[in-house]
Amino acid sequence: METACVTGATGFLGSELVAQLLQGGYKVHASVRSLANTERNGCLLSLPGAHSARLTLFEADLLDEGAFDGCVAGARYVFHTASPFVTSNISDPELQLIAPALNGTRNVFGSIGRSIAMGAAPPRVVLTSSVAAVMGTPADKASCFDESDWNLSSQAGGNPPGHGLDMYRYSKVVAEREAWRLAGLQELEMASILPSFIVGPPRTPRADSESLLNMRQALEGEMPPRGDTAMVDVRDVATAHVAAARIQGAVGHRFVLSSPTAVPRARLLQLLKGKYPTFELADAGTPADPATLRELFCSKTTVPLLGLTLRDPDQSLLAMAEAMIALGSATPSKHTSPAKRAPKLASARKVAMQLWQRLVRKYKQMVLSSERTVQDEL
Repeated sequence: METACVTGATGFLGSELVAQLLQGGYKVHASVRSLANTERNGCLLSLPGAHSARLTLFEADLLDEGAFDGCVAGARYVFHTASPFVTSNISDPELQLIAPALNGTRNVFGSIGRSIAMGAAPPRVVLTSSVAAVMGTPADKASCFDESDWNLSSQAGGNPPGHGLDMYRYSKVVAEREAWRLAGLQELEMASILPSFIVGPPRTPRADSESLLNMRQALEGEMPPRGDTAMVDVRDVATAHVAAARIQGAVGHRFVLSSPTAVPRARLLQLLKGKYPTFELADAGTPADPATLRELFCSKTTVPLLGLTLRDPDQSLLAMAEAMIALGSATPSKHTSPAKRAPKLASARKVAMQLWQRLVRKYKQMVLSSERTVQDEL
């Protein structure tokens, strides 16, 4: 039985990857932030196959040297998914994004190096990067972006300065470049997976990732903050990781995983309104005609080398919404349909009319009483 190490195992992608590995018969070493956080780790411990000796949790912090030694030990495959995904409220990009992404990558490769030095066979590494590593802005290239491209426009402080999403993109660029450099120095086989905005059904009730927060806000009637964006299903991203680890021809390659075009925010809300007509949902208008949208991404390796066909984003978004409602991650508020409001309105009108009639009768009685008093006085 082969062993796989998964860093960031409680994350949106990490938990799906662990689930697929357990389903595939692997023994899994999973790194988590805290072994004491049973609530956060529950999504892993409740997975099919986790009750056996096939899942072992290891506490690890991205910034601690040696933190991944236990996870990496004895692993045939190392999946490095752990990296901060923060695009807002960034006061110190070096501290919040760049250092965790860069040093986390170095620490994983350091653990691999120590494992090999102790006599272990070199593992194959699969790195979770991002389309942010190939594209800074759509204006960077006139045609679609593929695996041969590198993002050269993003900057540590944002481009323009202070732009949170661009700071995140920069962190992904430096982390992936460092991973390829270290893999070369240590003569390790490696592949990198470059997903766009990850959507789809979560394995965890948590909703603290940008993707899950975006859907929760949409389901709860707010305008989701994420604008028009390219997307990919979390299940496809996890499957691509496993395929890149197993397929020899994947070694040395990058794999862009994304819808070809951006999915309009209005399309997300349109889908939710069609699926859940009783929910109070924001209105972003009519989505753009798909035929008018620019092709942003065009992978040259995903289909021919991994044999993977990606799910349609519409299906992924609806599956995501359904799962989050079932898990209690989102609590939508329902509006009353016109058909149900009609009897209530009729009843309210009836009560109002009865009150009005009583007031009229009382007024007439007061007038008559006043007239009698005047006549008596005369």
